[in-house]
Amino acid sequence: MIRLRNADAHHPLIQALEHIDAQAQRGGDTLNNLRMWATQSQGAAAGDWQSVAVTAAAQHVWHLLRMEQQYPQVRLWLDVDNDLTLRLPPVLLDQVLANLMLNATQAGAQDIWLCGWRDEATVVLELQDNAGGMSDNTLSQAFTPFTTSKATGMGLGLAICQRLMRQCDSEITLENRLSPKNTLGICACREWMGSRSTPPCGNSAARWP
Repeated sequence: MIRLRNADAHHPLIQALEHIDAQAQRGGDTLNNLRMWATQSQGAAAGDWQSVAVTAAAQHVWHLLRMEQQYPQVRLWLDVDNDLTLRLPPVLLDQVLANLMLNATQAGAQDIWLCGWRDEATVVLELQDNAGGMSDNTLSQAFTPFTTSKATGMGLGLAICQRLMRQCDSEITLENRLSPKNTLGICACREWMGSRSTPPCGNSAARWP
C-alpha cells in the first residue's frame, strides 16, 4: 500500500486497502480480548487502553453488523452525550455492544435504546430492547458459559462480555424492564467504577419519539 500511495496518492484502491487494514487490526484486537477472556489474564496494560467515544462506537458497530440490511425493521435510538467517553482496551466496547445488539435483534426486538451518562467517577450505559424479556430461569443463567436458548448459539457471548468487563473494573447486569414504548424487554446495564445513580432511560416515553 505504501508503494501504491507513493506512486499515486489518489489511487482508487487506497481507500479500500486502508479499510481492509483497519478491519484486520480490529480483528486482531478482538482476538486479543478473547485470549484475555480464555486465560483470565489482566489483558492489555492500562497504557495501551484507548479513549472511546460511546456514540461513535455504537454507530460504528451498528453499521459494521450491517443492521440496516440484515434487520431493516429494527431501529436504534441513542441518548448519549457526544462527548461521553470511556478508556478501555481496544474494541472491548465494540464487542459488548455487538453481542447485546445481536441478542436483541435475534430475539425479535423492533427497537433498541442506548443511553449513557456520567455520575461523578462512574459511567453508566444501558441498552434496552422490546423483545419480550426473559424467563426468570433464563435470566438467572444468562452469564453461565455454554447455556443458551438459541438453536445455534454457543452460550458464550454474555459470559465473555462479563469477564472482559470485570477485568476492567466494570460490571454488566441484565433485568426485565418495560421499554420506552411500554413493552417488555431486556435492559443490559454496564457500569464503569462506582455505583449507579437513578437511570435516565427507564420507561419514560417522553424521552423518545
